[in-house]
Amino acid sequence: MGDSDVASSLYSNAGDVWRARVGLIYGFAGADQLFGPTPNGGSGDLGKVDPNDPTHVYRYNYKELRMTMQLASLSAGVDAPWGTGLAVLLPYAGLQYDDWTTDLNPNKSIRSSDFGDAEVRIRQNLLQPFNLEPLKGAFKLPRIFASMGVAIPNNAAYSSDATKELSISRGAWWLIEELEAHFELPANFGLSLTGGMRQAVTYATKGDPDPNGIGWGNEYRVGLSGRYMLDMPAVEGLGNYFVPKRLLLLVNGEYLYRGQSTVVENPEEGRKLFDSSGGYTWSLTPTLMVAYNDAFSVTASARMPVWRFVNGEQPVQYTSYFFGLNWSWSSTPKPLEPKGVARGEGPSTDEVAKLLVPGKYTLVDYWATWCEPCGRLGVKLEHELPEKAGVALARVDATTWEADDWTKFLPGVPGIPVLDIYDREGKLMVRLQGDDCFGYASHLPADASQASL
Repeated sequence: MGDSDVASSLYSNAGDVWRARVGLIYGFAGADQLFGPTPNGGSGDLGKVDPNDPTHVYRYNYKELRMTMQLASLSAGVDAPWGTGLAVLLPYAGLQYDDWTTDLNPNKSIRSSDFGDAEVRIRQNLLQPFNLEPLKGAFKLPRIFASMGVAIPNNAAYSSDATKELSISRGAWWLIEELEAHFELPANFGLSLTGGMRQAVTYATKGDPDPNGIGWGNEYRVGLSGRYMLDMPAVEGLGNYFVPKRLLLLVNGEYLYRGQSTVVENPEEGRKLFDSSGGYTWSLTPTLMVAYNDAFSVTASARMPVWRFVNGEQPVQYTSYFFGLNWSWSSTPKPLEPKGVARGEGPSTDEVAKLLVPGKYTLVDYWATWCEPCGRLGVKLEHELPEKAGVALARVDATTWEADDWTKFLPGVPGIPVLDIYDREGKLMVRLQGDDCFGYASHLPADASQASL
């Protein structure tokens, strides 16, 4: 799973809302040829002798190869209110491979560009369909997603010759499986755990099925991410597209293991492991996301290899850079149907009734210290409500609630934040939950800015 996927997981919808997403990503990466242990000899004296075998020398980029890649990807998706999402990724890449002589004049240069392997995925929030209530005490259920998809090869862009490291497509169908868990921590911090695998289900081919094509090895990855979200203060006189509304800083550590591939050099001998394939990489990827409003954001990230091992002779990437533009559109949220209190009636508990301010619209905010969105909503309310003379804010702290408290105050509610809006007569107008709370202003009447009528 990409880092942008982790960021988008923080904004999955609650309530009866559909969301469409579109993103553009530009990436730049480079690589050198890593030459593994070989018999003594070769070009130059750049290598170090293997201390365990003096007849082997490790040489880095002994061929003086340089590889660069520029990538442009279009992503699109739609999320349903029951937690199911469909996403499509279409990459276009340009690759350049230079073989340099000792005087650094290009001896051979190969360039190619084409569409890469498209990806289609279905993603499900595993807890959302069950409408689970918060558990006892100060524990917040994580958001858990499972996804499955396929990578569809662009066989015309696959190269199976000695320069296959330049191939934009890997020429095979892949099965993609991933699992994510996102935890909300106090003070706008969060933690995410991810894991997944990719499995080639066909042999690589440039056209018709080829039983002698490369059999790619399976890939496995495990990631741990920490994040911090900061809501930015509004700036008077500037529009939403000029001032950042929210910043997200995410740091992801990942372990990637690639199994060895198989090849058929002699059909009579059958398949055998390809020496120059497989290995593992530890990488660190910091990401900054800047959201200018609820619909538009930009991202920047750098994937930095920290430690790696490869078998044989393979191109090894150094730091890669990615920049993205993201848009999303949501349907009009349907207010949560409250239980225990009906619209047009007063509060069902004396504790809440005492919080209402006569003659004003009262917003009752249910929050907890362990609820990260609650903190963001609280900052938003405290900043915006002073401008509305006819609105009062009351807050109910659910940090230490037990099961009986949830049943008493918020029966049937799947989680917080929850925002109840009462009219000037103390009658419930609407109950909002989750991300819908941030659109509270659309539910306030025009006279909310007036102190009294």
